[in-house]
Amino acid sequence: MNKKTGSSSSAARWALTAAVAALVLAAPRAEAQYSVGRSVEITPFVGYYVGSDIYGYNVQVPLENSFMWGGRLTVNPSRRAGIEFAYTRATSEIGAPRGLGYGSGSIGDLTYDSYDINFLGYQPTTNARVTPFASMGFGWSSVHHDISIGSAVNATSNGSNTFFNFNFALGTKIEMNERAGLRLEGRWRTTDTNINTGAYYWCDIYGYCYSYGTSWYSSWELVAGVVLKTGS
Repeated sequence: MNKKTGSSSSAARWALTAAVAALVLAAPRAEAQYSVGRSVEITPFVGYYVGSDIYGYNVQVPLENSFMWGGRLTVNPSRRAGIEFAYTRATSEIGAPRGLGYGSGSIGDLTYDSYDINFLGYQPTTNARVTPFASMGFGWSSVHHDISIGSAVNATSNGSNTFFNFNFALGTKIEMNERAGLRLEGRWRTTDTNINTGAYYWCDIYGYCYSYGTSWYSSWELVAGVVLKTGS
């Protein structure tokens, strides 16, 4: 009886050990099922574009916030890193310049077509379905303007230019299943316009005034997309 009881206890211990080992071995597989790594992703997205006003020494040109959309093609060679090509389009209404006597209202619009190469770094978490990431990239923006000052001035202008830009982003990917998920992110983008898009001045307590100008135009992008994934 004692020997049989000892044998049963030993078998139970072995069974428990085997079950724990199986769970340990299965955990990485379950995590890999929902991991970002070793995959190719296509992500159509929409978002909210937050532009900056353009400043001159005696004038301010307001640019309105707007809807934006685009898509990304992302290749993830591992669970820690990815590289992607992205396209983004946003259109801002141009408000009447303040300080030049044009009144109020819109005088046209400014459309941005941005093309980026981004490098992503992933941070796996204990929840295999949620993967935070950071991103940085560079590319170019094709900027098209269509302006009509109005009948009082009878002036119109349209044209396009292409400028260098770079961007930084923070976000997270949320897996719904092994083939689809959500991607949420906030992105800061700055574009070199080759002309002064900002000019500021201030005066100290002694009455000396100083000015500062910059050709870099900055904007923010709040984005939500649907991730369609292939691979494992």
